[in-house]
Amino acid sequence: MFFALSDSGRYKIIRPLYRMNREIGCNQLNEHLAINKSTLSYHLRILREVGLISMRNEGRKKFVSLNKEQIDDLLPGLLARL
Repeated sequence: MFFALSDSGRYKIIRPLYRMNREIGCNQLNEHLAINKSTLSYHLRILREVGLISMRNEGRKKFVSLNKEQIDDLLPGLLARL
């Protein structure tokens, strides 16, 4: 998990997910962050593998949400600092 949080790009993904407090489409997240789609996909895969985010498909669209409970359980106080 610390590896996943050690990259500033992944931290930049977690911050808007926390602040918006809702599920976000990958395209919307990509526009917000202004990064390459393949880079976003790479970072999302790492965050998903360690359980920091959840992803769901709806047709061809993908949506991302933050797993706040898991983050609070493993790293209490982290979300309050975002």
